[in-house]
Amino acid sequence: MYDISIEILLGRVVGLVIGFTLHEWAHAWTAYRLGDNTAYYQGRLTLSPRVHIEPMGIILALIAVIAIAALVFLGTQISSILSSIGNNI
Repeated sequence: MYDISIEILLGRVVGLVIGFTLHEWAHAWTAYRLGDNTAYYQGRLTLSPRVHIEPMGIILALIAVIAIAALVFLGTQISSILSSIGNNI
């Protein structure tokens, strides 16, 4: 059905790991810069893939084209920060 070589599959896995890591790190960094320390306390302000990658998410992304990475949880501080930003616009 699909003629995918091991090189293509490996390239996709590497691309997904890099993409998920950078994407989730950007969420954590943005929340931290906006004053929410939750990502900092969870150890998410790192570019280590081990912190950000959900193994089942990689498998689903390869098989069913569904992307799932480890979530960055936001603390209660962020809602007040975002509302104050919205009021200043």
